[in-house]
Amino acid sequence: MGNQDVLQSYGQIIPLIDLHKIFCNQLNDQALGTVAETLQIIIVSPYSELSVGLVVDRILDIVEEPLTIKGISSRPGVLFCAVIQGQITEVLDIETVIRIANPHLLQLATHD
Repeated sequence: MGNQDVLQSYGQIIPLIDLHKIFCNQLNDQALGTVAETLQIIIVSPYSELSVGLVVDRILDIVEEPLTIKGISSRPGVLFCAVIQGQITEVLDIETVIRIANPHLLQLATHD
């Protein structure tokens, strides 16, 4: 729809945010050179009136464990770094990611 990619899910139209476009520069884009045949999407709802789909390169695992902050944010859209199952992991700041991709979505969510 317009400049916003969307997904229809459970009777809702959900805006999509491609995390690769948010966090990778053009050099990384050119180096990848391949496109996945299927999209991997994680749906998050930072507000009761807003759900967005985050398009990711791949989903490694889904785990439930306590977070221990091990490092500070290295860039906009990241809250902090943590070690999860032995892997250094960036924990996203969903509101900032949405603001970077399409700030209009947050305006709609906070004015309803």
